[in-house]
Amino acid sequence: MELTNWRCPGGGGDTLVLAVNFEAGRGDAGFSDLAARLGDHTVWETAPLPATGDLLPESAPEEYVRPWLDEVLRHGRPVGAVLGMCAAAPLAQLLARGLQEAAPGSPAVLLYDPLPVDRDTLVTEFELALAPLRGRMTPAELEEFGRPVALPGADLVPGADLVPGADPAPGADLVPDATALLRTYTRAVHTVCGRLGVAETLRAQLADRFTRYLTYLLAASRADRPSGPRLLLSRDHTAPWPGEPALTTRFEVPGAKLLADPEVAAFTERALRR
Repeated sequence: MELTNWRCPGGGGDTLVLAVNFEAGRGDAGFSDLAARLGDHTVWETAPLPATGDLLPESAPEEYVRPWLDEVLRHGRPVGAVLGMCAAAPLAQLLARGLQEAAPGSPAVLLYDPLPVDRDTLVTEFELALAPLRGRMTPAELEEFGRPVALPGADLVPGADLVPGADPAPGADLVPDATALLRTYTRAVHTVCGRLGVAETLRAQLADRFTRYLTYLLAASRADRPSGPRLLLSRDHTAPWPGEPALTTRFEVPGAKLLADPEVAAFTERALRR
């Protein structure tokens, strides 16, 4: 059966290991690097899900993970573990809970450098997405798209810096903020790329990718925070949710290379066999 909402980066074992992430950042190690060292397991990694920009319903956490969950259940293969990287941590645990409710057994949950999503995260990712366009903007476009973004839940946000005290309480709904950022980014893409003669299909691809990414981040922000999973942390990462010391392991490796580290792979392999 062909995969729709998953990719298969490696492995050939009977037991599935599900890896939840959006995409590895440029130059960062991803789950494909880890999968190459887990030869006794078949690793499936989530593919970015479609999104239309209707952020409120599409980022509802249970509905967001449903395409991933339904496809795994249709295949019927046993799942040994669910892995989550960075912002995907709450979605990984939610997916594991759905598997547990649908079939006997409780897959292990391993989270790598988990990171909660807040307004700061959204603004930072918006700035990163917009950065390639800034060097091609006219003075008028810089004035329109390069100035601070007015978010509904905060004062003006200068670049990626948040106004002190403006960050929402944990669990606050970030959909209005994400909607404002998405609207600005989409206008910038179509204005700047249109003036430069970039094909409409490429403009649509850029806007679509950011829409999918924002929807993913929002779903993670709205899901319950993980509780009780095993945490694997890079050398400088601070666990956002205090975990059980016996279930937390730190590795002397930078976060960008965590999933490519041989010791991390060996530790993961041992954890999957328990």
